[in-house]
Amino acid sequence: MKKKLLWIAALFAVSALIVVGCPTGGGDDPVPSEDVAATNVYFGKEASGVFTKIQDASLPLTLTENYVRIIFDPLGKDFQKIRVKFSLDQEHDVMQQCAFENDGEKGYTWGGTESPDMYLDFASDFTYERDPTVEFTSNWSNKSGKFDKTQMIGICFSLGDGGAGIKFTLNELSFVGAGKPSEPSAPPGSIDVEFKGTKKTATLQSSNFAKIEDGKMIVTWNPKDESGAFRAKVQFATDSQVDLSTGYSKFKMNWSASTGTSGSFNISLFFSGNRMLSKTVNSGTAEFNFVDDHPDWAAGTSWGGAAVGTITGFEIYSSDGTSLGAGPLVITNISFE
Repeated sequence: MKKKLLWIAALFAVSALIVVGCPTGGGDDPVPSEDVAATNVYFGKEASGVFTKIQDASLPLTLTENYVRIIFDPLGKDFQKIRVKFSLDQEHDVMQQCAFENDGEKGYTWGGTESPDMYLDFASDFTYERDPTVEFTSNWSNKSGKFDKTQMIGICFSLGDGGAGIKFTLNELSFVGAGKPSEPSAPPGSIDVEFKGTKKTATLQSSNFAKIEDGKMIVTWNPKDESGAFRAKVQFATDSQVDLSTGYSKFKMNWSASTGTSGSFNISLFFSGNRMLSKTVNSGTAEFNFVDDHPDWAAGTSWGGAAVGTITGFEIYSSDGTSLGAGPLVITNISFE
């Protein structure tokens, strides 16, 4: 396996030379980047940051547990995103759970930005390609600083309740853009969000049930998301994030649905944690106040009681608890005021 990886790496090196060519003078040559396969990949069990192999073999790897911890050698240099291709033997809910960083003897654990809800999709085939420093910012191990991609040694996915016994097959694990500084993930779509007259671009998280079309966010009903739901998550690049701690008090959106005129929404605002807003609103322009519409059931930092600060993204969620019906849900003119 190692000889094969060295041979692939040699081909990448030759390809890079062909593309980059020889220096022509008059400035620095661009830094080449590549996709590099992870090495020594295995499924593991974890206790206090120490991992024990439960399967060590060439890809594909298979496992039947509801928490899938994928462990590998750290790359030792920066990369843009980590790519994980995996499949299930039946359609099921999958969440990104946490990531692990090497400290020389064991692993530091970093949880998701949107903890506890890091839902990915209900499907059987997944291509997960994201920047771990964006996805995992909640420090579960009390380590100073932020997640260090160069020392990333693992990632965990959860199939939740009922996931045990489902066959999880890992087909690929690689570092995308190795040797090149991180850049925002390529969005499947983007929508403008207004901050007191200033527009910032938000990118939609990849989903089979949400898309951006003609500047509108269109969300279709996912019957397997909890007991059925509309869900759309968006994320702001670093240069589009705004501090909402002073001068801002509400989230606003224009919405409509072809099958209903009233909906019960949960709006999760992602700061250093998750601040939940909840309200039943009629179609048209809906407003959610940061204080008045923060529900009692979402108190506490573990669920949704984070302080208002610099926003990194948000989620719009609704079940069919009132008369919203099965949609599709169309959302426009999102703003913070």
